Amino acid sequence: MIVSRRLGLVVAFAFACLAASSRPASALAIMLDAGNDGVGIFNLTDNGFGDLDSDTGQLLYTGNVAGFIVNLTFSTSNSPSFPGPATLTLTQMNISSGTGGVLRLRVSDDDYAISSPGAAGFTGQVSGNLSGGGSISVSQNVDLTNKAFGTGGPTINSGTFGPGAFSNEQNLAFPYVTGTPFALTQDVLLNLNAGSIATFNIHSIVHTPEPASLALFGTGLVALATVARRRMRKRES
Repeated sequence: MIVSRRLGLVVAFAFACLAASSRPASALAIMLDAGNDGVGIFNLTDNGFGDLDSDTGQLLYTGNVAGFIVNLTFSTSNSPSFPGPATLTLTQMNISSGTGGVLRLRVSDDDYAISSPGAAGFTGQVSGNLSGGGSISVSQNVDLTNKAFGTGGPTINSGTFGPGAFSNEQNLAFPYVTGTPFALTQDVLLNLNAGSIATFNIHSIVHTPEPASLALFGTGLVALATVARRRMRKRES
């Protein structure tokens, strides 16, 4: 009886390990490129080398990248997210440089999907502060080919900020077929003076669009169709 119980526990443990190992790994990743020249790019992957957070869908890094002190870069993703909404968040406690320079920071994850027939809404939020001189430029992208760090889809150019406190929120709608996988990417370009400190938060959300946004999106499609018809008539005449 004791043997059979132990055997049952062993079998249950083996099945639990098998189930855990069969779970899809998160593709959440961070790329740090000092100089923004494509040379010596530092890559971080979820649960890979340098990730201080063992939870899937969360990536935490603290360290030095070519003279930049990167403190507590924390990113979270809810991919695959279905039925939605899909979210990608980056919280950067602070980045500083004693000598100044350019640093590009990108965060991405793929295999998101939501339930939103016909159209989807995309909201991009950013806030933060830059003490000292320099600038921070932010863009957020939906890649409809589901390519991590891709740019094949709607883009929100949040703007260029600094020095001082800043915040921005933008919304748009785009054609979408329910369940279609896509990737989300956040792209930050920091140009820091010596001694400057940058802190910021970025939140990207793909969701079912609000009725007003959907109506505006529909109006835009109607306007495009009208322009196309007029051009066709001119060509025929």
